[in-house]
Amino acid sequence: MNPRTNTSDSTARTAAKIDYQKKLRLEAVRAARRVEHLLTDPLSVAAIQVAEAYAKGSATANQLKAAQAVAQAAAWAAQAAANAAAWNATKAADTAVLAAAHARRAD
Repeated sequence: MNPRTNTSDSTARTAAKIDYQKKLRLEAVRAARRVEHLLTDPLSVAAIQVAEAYAKGSATANQLKAAQAVAQAAAWAAQAAANAAAWNATKAADTAVLAAAHARRAD
């Protein structure tokens, strides 16, 4: 067995794996870009930009992790706000139903 051939094969496999991972990351960014217009939080949009930069090799893993953490926090905040709005709407609907029932009994 020739050790040089094995090293060359190993290097080629590693390069192919890195290229494949880059393609997957760029495809994920393209998918995110398709729905980017739905994002209202600028930090989430910025996270997509950082992910793209990371996929192209111009951002670090730490920058990617930081952008992900900020976008995740924004998503949790948005979900909490949506839950609060839904809860308030439910309470308002309950109040309206009770008021209508009370008014009907008063007639």
